[in-house]
Amino acid sequence: MEGLRERQRRQRHAEILAAAGKLFTESGFEETTVEDVAREAMVSAPTVYSYFQSKADLLFALYEADEELIEKRVRAVLEDLPPDPCEAIIAIELAIITQGYDFTQKRVWREIMAATLYGPQERRASYAKLQAVRIDLLQQGIEMLKGRSQLLADLDTEAAARIVHAIGRNAFRRYIGVDDEMEETLVARIRTDIAIAFAGFKA
Repeated sequence: MEGLRERQRRQRHAEILAAAGKLFTESGFEETTVEDVAREAMVSAPTVYSYFQSKADLLFALYEADEELIEKRVRAVLEDLPPDPCEAIIAIELAIITQGYDFTQKRVWREIMAATLYGPQERRASYAKLQAVRIDLLQQGIEMLKGRSQLLADLDTEAAARIVHAIGRNAFRRYIGVDDEMEETLVARIRTDIAIAFAGFKA
């Protein structure tokens, strides 16, 4: 059982992350200082540094928090997959794209994307590993559908998962790059593009 001290530490970690996300959205990553985050979270700057080594670590921690939320929500989808196989695949990818850290915070996501692409090798490797987890979750769902005989018997499920996730990531990159693109457009694009790809998967 988790002790009081650990619960308090976890809560403070979450509060600091929430403060960072809010300020990165409102003021921008470059303009926000660790001291700003500390004030917003109502802690001292040394306390922030006891959880995160740098401002960049705060940014990447938002992405890691995104992954934790996503895995829980995708597993819930996998436990109750829609009967229609195309809708099932769409449901998994939409959970991956929209059910983690607030996907509407485009300014923060642009910073996260830049950090994961241009940061140090260790950070890029961690990002690639987390992306692999997303693809694995998709592959699990696709294998379940294949087991129902709803997909081609010889379908390469790993390749299919990579294709579906590439569709979702491409739509998401376009969404965060265009300030006035609406959430509904992102969802519609993912649905349409996956449905086209699915035509080559189904039995």
